[in-house]
Amino acid sequence: MRRLEGAEADRAHGFLAEATHVATSALCHRSRCGSVIVAGGKVIGRGANSPADGCALAECFKGALPAAFRSDRTCCVHAEQRAILDALRRHPNQVAGARLHFIRLDEHGQPAPAGAPYCTICSKMTQVAGISEFVLLHPEGITVYGADEYNRLSFRHADPATYRRNELAMSPFNPMPPPPPGSGDAELAMWGLSDLFSYMMVGGAAFFVVALVGVVIYSALPGTKRRDAAKAAAAQAVKDEKGRRRRAGDDDQRADDLAALEQLLDVRERKSLVAAMVKIHTRW
Repeated sequence: MRRLEGAEADRAHGFLAEATHVATSALCHRSRCGSVIVAGGKVIGRGANSPADGCALAECFKGALPAAFRSDRTCCVHAEQRAILDALRRHPNQVAGARLHFIRLDEHGQPAPAGAPYCTICSKMTQVAGISEFVLLHPEGITVYGADEYNRLSFRHADPATYRRNELAMSPFNPMPPPPPGSGDAELAMWGLSDLFSYMMVGGAAFFVVALVGVVIYSALPGTKRRDAAKAAAAQAVKDEKGRRRRAGDDDQRADDLAALEQLLDVRERKSLVAAMVKIHTRW
C-alpha cells in the first residue's frame, strides 16, 4: 500500500474521473459504483454495478433474503467484476499486470472516499484475472494496493480471527499446530508468540551462516592475503628492531663493565707497586 503523488497521482485522478462517469450508469438501488482497468496508460475495461441482465430491478431484494441464505446476497454484479469481464472480452492480452481503479458515488453523485478493503468477491477475481494493482480514493489521498495485499486485507476485514488463524497456519517455521476454529485471543496470542520465536530462531541462524560465509570469502580474497602478509612482515620488522636494540644495549653494557674492570685492576697494580717499593726501601 502506498500513496500516489505527483504526476502519478494526477493520472490516477483522471482515471478515477472516468470511473466516476461510468458509475453514473449503475443500476443498483443501494449504491452506484464504477471501475476502470488501465494498461499502458489506456483504459481497457469499464464496469458499473448493475443486475446481471443489465436491466434495473423494481427494488433490491438483498434485504428480503432469509438470514440462512448461504450464497452471495447481492443482486448486482459488482463494478470491478464487470470491468474485468469487459477487459477480458476486448483486450484479453493486456489484462495481466493492469491496474484497477474503483470509485463509489455518494447520494449527491459525487465521488465518496473509500474505507478499508472488504470485498472478497472482487479481490479474488482480481487475483485470478492477473490484475496487479487496485486503486482506491481514501480521505488521505489516492492509494494503490497490490492485488495480493488487497485480497489479504479484504479477508482480514471480513473476519479478523479467521484471517489470523489462516495467516498463522501458513507460517513455514512454526512447529506448533494451528489453533482450532473458535479459539480465543489467548490461543491466538500464544500461537503468535511461538510464530515470532520461530522466525527469530531462523533469522538468527541465517545471520550466523551469512556472517560465516562472509568471513570465509573475505579471507580468500587476494587483497586480504596481501594485507595479512604485509602486516606480518611489519610485525617481524618491529620485532627484529627491538632485538637489535636490545643486543646493542647489552654490548654497551659489557663495554662499560670491561672499562670499569680495567680501571680497578690498574688501581690495584699501582697499589701493589707502591707497597713493593716501600718494602725494598725499608730493607735498605
